[in-house]
Amino acid sequence: MARSKQKKFADFDKSKYAFDYKNETQLKLLKEALAKWDSVVVELGCGKGAYTIALAEKNQDGLFLGVDIQGERLAFACKVAEDKKLSNCRFFRAPIQRIDEFLEPSSIDSIWLTFPDPFPRLRQAKRRLTSLGLLQKYKEILENEGIIHLKTDSFELANFTKEQIDKANYLKAITDICNVDSLPPDHEARLVQTDFEKKHRSKGATIYYLSARLIEDPAQ
Repeated sequence: MARSKQKKFADFDKSKYAFDYKNETQLKLLKEALAKWDSVVVELGCGKGAYTIALAEKNQDGLFLGVDIQGERLAFACKVAEDKKLSNCRFFRAPIQRIDEFLEPSSIDSIWLTFPDPFPRLRQAKRRLTSLGLLQKYKEILENEGIIHLKTDSFELANFTKEQIDKANYLKAITDICNVDSLPPDHEARLVQTDFEKKHRSKGATIYYLSARLIEDPAQ
């Protein structure tokens, strides 16, 4: 590991905002922290945490948890949160594919997926963060009527996600695929432009959004 990356990992490990799935003590502390809040929102694949931090700044009554496997990115997020003196956000280094192992059942109000890797090849479909297998894991941690949000520059991923939602009888679409710029200016999907979004917009890309909620009765 390069020295600069080692330092970032060390910075992440020392931060009061940081939790690592490999550290049993930190994992216990994270669960205790989450249990203190009535509302918990999770961003999966949060990168440097721009969206998690923006949500936390806008909504002081809830806790916002950014999850990513890249510790050096999370170290940056923790530093920003610390500089802003935010009390309602945390960052968790963990594999998203195992998220249901680390978070309590029915404990999360909503999940944000902001510009996840579209994995365009068909043989990579199971790795997409909106694949049916992962939606099932999100189902376990979402409370009833919890919401899943997707923001992406890939129409193919947005369409794939819609198809997966249609297959999951425990989810019901709220917002169909749309251009995020068509949403009201105060919609949370327009809250902040991450580095990825700015990069895609500079190339003329359309940014897509869709959402779905968890339902108890598939007949609803």
